[in-house]
Amino acid sequence: MRTEKRIRILIIYASVIEADFDLEGLYENCEVYVKICGIGPAYSILESYLAISELNPDLVINAGIAGAFLKNGPRINEVVYIKSDTIENSKHTGDGITNISIDQDFNEAYVFNSSYEKIHGLRSFKGLTVSLMSGSRELSDKRYEQFKADTESMEGGSVMLAAKKLDVPVIQIRSISNLTGTRQINKDYLVSSINSLNETLYKLISVIDYDSLKTGNITLPK
Repeated sequence: MRTEKRIRILIIYASVIEADFDLEGLYENCEVYVKICGIGPAYSILESYLAISELNPDLVINAGIAGAFLKNGPRINEVVYIKSDTIENSKHTGDGITNISIDQDFNEAYVFNSSYEKIHGLRSFKGLTVSLMSGSRELSDKRYEQFKADTESMEGGSVMLAAKKLDVPVIQIRSISNLTGTRQINKDYLVSSINSLNETLYKLISVIDYDSLKTGNITLPK
């Protein structure tokens, strides 16, 4: 039974590979549900919208792996907090990337902020959501030059958009599995980044309650 002291958290992953379904269940401070939204912006926004509408959670957590644009940015296997995420809506040219926003301000239409300023214990970065991963150094460099993002995923901004449309608080947690611009991901890095992601989620749900959501003071235990 849901009580005033127990909040409802919906964790949305893109794929079964990333997900830890053992996270689902009742905790002292919350009840947790896990949903797979599918890979890519289109599936993730639709499935996230439907899941949020059905469950009516107090908080949505988008969780998954991501690529890092710069070697001196987020580190491989580091779990980070995505403070804001931009959905790429652009034209790729030989000279670079141009944002497309005909009748809307681009920042208002395609840039989404997490509902909380930061999570103490995680470094904060800026994300970019794409439909085509940066499989070449050229594309990766062009995207970084245009958006100045730190991480790249295919779902983050879409999940945040769905939550914003339904007026539900949302945060995004990413574990770095690779650098952008490479064609292959090291399997050992992939496994370790997913393990680190879910270990962090266990810590996170252990401290989130009504008070922390109201105040925005969320601190991970060491």
